[in-house]
Amino acid sequence: MLSFNKNVYLVYGAKKDCIYNLNTGEYFQIYKSDTNKIKNLLLDNQCYGGNDSFLDRCFEKEILVDVSESEFSDGEIENIQIGKNNIEFAWIEVTTKCNLYCKHCYEESSSECNSSLDYDSAKYILDELFENKISKIQFIGGEPLLIGDNLKKMIEYAKDKFEYIEVFTNGTLLNEEWANFFKENNIKVALSLYSYNAYFHDSVTKIKGSFNKTTNAIRILKEKGIPYKIATVHMDGCILGVKRDDLFTLNPSRDIVRMSGRAEVNLLNRELLEKKLITEQNFKNKVFSTMFINGLKYHKCFSKKNLYISKS
Repeated sequence: MLSFNKNVYLVYGAKKDCIYNLNTGEYFQIYKSDTNKIKNLLLDNQCYGGNDSFLDRCFEKEILVDVSESEFSDGEIENIQIGKNNIEFAWIEVTTKCNLYCKHCYEESSSECNSSLDYDSAKYILDELFENKISKIQFIGGEPLLIGDNLKKMIEYAKDKFEYIEVFTNGTLLNEEWANFFKENNIKVALSLYSYNAYFHDSVTKIKGSFNKTTNAIRILKEKGIPYKIATVHMDGCILGVKRDDLFTLNPSRDIVRMSGRAEVNLLNRELLEKKLITEQNFKNKVFSTMFINGLKYHKCFSKKNLYISKS
C-alpha cells in the first residue's frame, strides 16, 4: 500500500503546505491542490498510474513509498519525536523604539513600529528557550536600554538560566549605573559604531554627539572590565577613518547595509554592491539553496544554529 516514507511529515499552512523529509534534511513547499492529490491517493489506497509530474517527483524523492499495512504512515506532524536541539543562540527583540534615527535601520521606519516586550511575555520566552536547551541569548532592539527597569528585570530573571547573556545597544544611554548592573550580573555588551570619525558616525545616526556618547560608554565598560564588542554596518558615504587608540576596532569587511527599513539603494556603492552580488563562490557558502522542481519549491538547509525572536 502507498504511504509517506518513514520520517517524512506533512505540515499544513494557511495558504500552502510543507513536506519535511527528516531522512535527507529537505523540505518542500507545496500547493493545497497537491496536498489533496497525496491525501486522496493515500486515503483511497489507489494504484498510481504515473501520469502526474508532482506525484512522480514525490516517488522519485522517496516521499511516497510502497509499504506493508503495519508500516503505513499518514505523515501527520503529531507523530514526530523531538530529537536533539541544535539551536544554541537566540536574539530577543525587547523593543522597536530607538533614540537614534540611523539612516539604514529598519526599526521605527514605520509609524506602526513603536512597541516593547512586556515582562510576563519575556518570562514566557525565556522559560521556553531554557527548556529547549538554548545556552546563549542577546537582548536587542531598537534600543534595549530605553525600557529601563523592565530590561533589568528580564536580565535578573534570565541570568541563572543561560551561560551567556549579551545586550546589543547603541551605547548612548549607557552610564555608570548600567555598567555596574551589567558587571554585577555578568552581562556582555555589543555596541554599534560606524566610523572612527565622529562626523561620519553622527551622519549615520542623525543625532549630533552620538559618537561621543557611545565612545564614552565604551570607556566605562573598559574601565570596569566588562566584555564588549563592536558591530559595524558599511555603507556609501560613511568613511571608516583612522584608528587612534585601542578603545575599539572596526571590522572593514563585515555587515554591508541591507535594503530594509529606511535603507535606500544609494547607500550602496559599486564596491559594496559587488560584495553583495551572488557569485559562484558565495552562492556555495549560502545557508540555504532554493530551486523549483515541477511545482515544488525545494530548499536544503546546510546549517542553522541561531534563532531570532521578535516582540510580536
